[in-house]
Amino acid sequence: MKLSKKAFGICVRYVFLLTVFSCSNNDPSPVALTPVTYKNLNADYAPIVFTPTGEAVRPKQTNRFTFFSFLTGTLVNRTDSATAKWDVAFRGTTIIVNGGTNRKGNAGVQLVDGAFEDLLTAPIDGYSTDNQVDDRKPVPTSYAIQDQSEKGWYSFDPLTRLIAPIPEKIIVVKTSDGRYAKMQILSFYQGAPATVNSLADLDRYYTFRYIYQPGNSNSF
Repeated sequence: MKLSKKAFGICVRYVFLLTVFSCSNNDPSPVALTPVTYKNLNADYAPIVFTPTGEAVRPKQTNRFTFFSFLTGTLVNRTDSATAKWDVAFRGTTIIVNGGTNRKGNAGVQLVDGAFEDLLTAPIDGYSTDNQVDDRKPVPTSYAIQDQSEKGWYSFDPLTRLIAPIPEKIIVVKTSDGRYAKMQILSFYQGAPATVNSLADLDRYYTFRYIYQPGNSNSF
């Protein structure tokens, strides 16, 4: 049986609409985000020297931060410290965020308990910023991430004098560019040794893993 021109036209339009609808419901799934591990970030390492009274000091430390951008996955030059190009920075056990008093960025941070893999979405609110005016004179409680044992990202053993990341302590960052990242500190020692030798392994070298969400989403 032959179709009339009118019936044929209706069939063509139906097939076209069906094709469009089918395509709109088969958009490719979002690209899966994979963790990136950054190794041996130097956070102002300097050798420890003991004074005649037995006090441990670091006379060669610079007291300068090392700046990091999740957007680029690289370090940021210290000359750009007064810009919004960086998200977090490291010095000793101190981690600062590019948001708050004396900061040019709009970043914020919060600590979340749980497994890195299980944190699938970043909180929308609840982020804190730094309120330190002069980073050359750090006051731990003025930072969003407290630089104290068991109150921030690490624990300190006074007997071994070793720093250990707190298991399942996730640092969630709302970045300077308005995106989200999650970070977990894996080691505070050069080479991320499984067992730290306090006499041989150099401290103030961060190894951490992170996931940065580049899109307009808070999902990881």
